[in-house]
Parts: sequence; structure tokens; C-alpha cells
Amino acid sequence: MIVSQEAIIKSITGKERSSHRIPVNCGDNFILHHKGFNYYAVDLRNSNFDDIEDIIAGCEAVENDTWKAQEDFFQYIRKSDILVYAEKNERIVGFNLISLLLINEYCFYTIDEAMVLRAFQGNNIARNVVITALWWFLKKIDLGSAVKKAVLVSISANPKVVNNYFKNKYVLRVFDTSFFPSDELITLHRAYLTKNNFFLVDNRFPFCVKNLFPGSQQLDWTNKKYQFHNEIVKRMPPEFDHKKRGDAWAFMLAGNLKLGYTVIRIMTFLFLGTKTLFNKNIGLLKSKKHLVSKPQLTRIRLIDGRFIERRNIDRRTIERRIADRRMINLGCDANGIDRRTSERRDGERRNLDRRLAR
Repeated sequence: MIVSQEAIIKSITGKERSSHRIPVNCGDNFILHHKGFNYYAVDLRNSNFDDIEDIIAGCEAVENDTWKAQEDFFQYIRKSDILVYAEKNERIVGFNLISLLLINEYCFYTIDEAMVLRAFQGNNIARNVVITALWWFLKKIDLGSAVKKAVLVSISANPKVVNNYFKNKYVLRVFDTSFFPSDELITLHRAYLTKNNFFLVDNRFPFCVKNLFPGSQQLDWTNKKYQFHNEIVKRMPPEFDHKKRGDAWAFMLAGNLKLGYTVIRIMTFLFLGTKTLFNKNIGLLKSKKHLVSKPQLTRIRLIDGRFIERRNIDRRTIERRIADRRMINLGCDANGIDRRTSERRDGERRNLDRRLAR
């Protein structure tokens, strides 16, 4: 039996539908149609969550069908920045949640969740929502000139997902990945863990995260496809427990933002077809970005392995600081010495010269 999303919302929130509710098939969020499914994108940082409760409830239904959630979905989604979902017959059948974080010149692009209803699995919906989200992100989000590189993050306790990443290890060697990490990636990863209050199973294995998804997975562990590849097992400590404790592998892929833009453009064309070339929202041949989102992202600056956190500062604060600097500059010479101090020292030198002249 299919329960309407309106009934789900009322049972969860106790609210009646308001006239401001945005429907699942809202044209303003529409991106493209592909092989029987419609794909939509929502900028969560610039959205009113009361208005998109239909959409959130639809995504929650997908999660409940495939996953034992650790927290309330209506609260969980508020931590994310981007939502891309697939819809068919006014029903959400799959979605991808993304969160963004800036560390130094890197933008961390984290796939928080990518899920598909069991009845619709096998239609490449998970792949398509991930590709659509990546391309929408590159075309729509303004990261600023300071960001030069990007890090794709996908933390999973599902062996099939991790094995699929490892299967393409030779193609991925052009990037810096958690399978063959550089020292810089390990340092950035540790900052990422600290920011998110994550812990490692064993500090000697920097990409094995402890106790993230306890009891969440509903998989047949006797099935060979749900067993980690031997090469991945070599990169894990013996006490790694993804079945009960919910330990997870943090897949990371770091590279130049321009290179990533080119790779994702190719993937978008290969997986979603020629319709993406002139798409009015994310057209591959459209070089100009239509910036509909400038998210208030958390920015972290690494200093000797540690990091400090900065939030985007509003214009009034910036102008006040500039004015303060002007005031300081008016009272200082080129060497940064207060003018009154400088004048007093000059006066003392003149008095000393007069005494010596006598």
C-alpha cells in the first residue's frame, strides 16, 4: 500500500498542508527528464524547510525503506546544503544529500546520503542523482576565487559501495585518493574528522572511521558482494566492525577544481546523454554560471595541523573592520609606529642635539 506524502507529513508533524507547500514535482526545481524519471535540485541553504516538507517527507520514506536511521530525518537534512532527487508519478524514488565545507583552498563535497527505493533499484537512479548533484554544484555554487581544489567525500559501511570505488583505482590514480593518500590528504582528512567529531578505529589507519552507522545496514552479509575486497581489508585494522558497530571507510578523492570540472562534464554527458548539452539549467555547453546560491559555508583554515573555524562575515562587519584599519593607519607611519610616539622621539632627539651643541 502506498501512503500519500501528505498523510506522512500530517502524521509526523501534526500540521495540515498550507498553501505555501512546494510540491515534489515543482517546475522551479526541475533539472531534466531521463529514462522515465524526473530529476530535481533544491538549494537547502536558501530554502524554507516548512515549504519543502512534502519533499523532505518523500525522501524520508526512501530512507525508511532502505536504512535504519540514527536520527530524525527532518533534523538531519538541515545539516546539508544540496538535495537532488528523482521523481516518478509525483513520488520520490531516490535522492542525494550533499554538505559542503571549506578547508584552506579545498572545498569538501560530502555525499551525506544517496538512496533509492528498493522497488526502483537497478535503474541507475543512485548514479544519476549523484552525477546530477555534482554537475549542479559546479554550475550553480559560487565558491569564491580562494578555492582551487575539491575533495569528494563518501563515507560508507557498505562493502559494495567501497568496492566499486576501489574497482576504478587505476583511473582514480590521477587524483589523490584515500586508497593511495598523500600526507596532505591525510592531514586534511584529520581536520575533517575533528570538525565533524568523528573518531578512528585505529590511528594507524586514517580512513577507518569508528561507530558511524551502528545497526543501520540491512544487508545479507553471507552474500559475497557485501564483503570487502582483499586489498581494502589490508587497509583496515583487525578490529574494524562494519556489521554491528557500524565502522565505515572514508573514501576521499582530491584534485584540482578545473580538472574535476572537466571529468564531471564528461561523466554527465556519458551517463545522462546529449540532452545535457543545451539544458537550460545545467547545459554542458553553457560556460556562464547562473549563480542561484551563495551558501553560508563553514570555512576552516589549517595552521600547523590544527585548524580554526571562520563563518562568512556580513558586509557591515567587514566595513567596520576596514574603518578600524583606516583609523589605525591615520595614526601610524610607514613602519607602523604611532604618530604621537614618533613626534615625541623626534622632540627628544632635537633637545639632545641642542644640549650637545652647547
